[in-house]
Amino acid sequence: MPTDSTPTTIELTPRSLKALGHPLRVAMLGLLRADGPATASELARRLETTSGATSYHLRQLERHGFVADARGLGTGRQRYWEARHDYTTFDRSRMRGDDDALVLFDEVMRLSSSLREGEVARWIESQDDWGDAWTDAAAGDDFLLYVNQSELVELVDSVRLLIGSLAKRPGDEVPDDAEAVRVHLLAFPVADPGSAMVDVAKANES
Repeated sequence: MPTDSTPTTIELTPRSLKALGHPLRVAMLGLLRADGPATASELARRLETTSGATSYHLRQLERHGFVADARGLGTGRQRYWEARHDYTTFDRSRMRGDDDALVLFDEVMRLSSSLREGEVARWIESQDDWGDAWTDAAAGDDFLLYVNQSELVELVDSVRLLIGSLAKRPGDEVPDDAEAVRVHLLAFPVADPGSAMVDVAKANES
């Protein structure tokens, strides 16, 4: 949901990384960021689990600084939770020297990748519901570039700057016909560009 505040980020550390080592926690944090404050019971209904489970995982997220009590909401025993940040940033180099953190970091990255794949699959299935204008505007491209390390840093920073200029817009500057749009940014070196194509072809052989 658009807000009038500047988007904030939290960078994972070896300690806070532990809070994201469970799929339910990742899902709850994502829901709170996308849909706004909710109670443990509301999250439990969305995720088809128990409020005891969501309450436990919310406390773990709170302990590591990801969520907090929603300001101005909740009465008595009804506690509303909100995400403290808009985005999470990942820097694997911060995990150096902690083998357990490196293993957990890679597991969280795999979980995040699975969530992205799920979103892409839902988009593919629902394209006809959006109409030609939105499907033509959407992108599903991939590019093979030959760049050095500094050029890759420049490319990623430039894309992030452009995305940030839209993410930071005050709510009253967001067009009335705006929809929530997920942007996936992936950029990484590959040792053998053709091997992935071979793997995909083999996996889809009839």
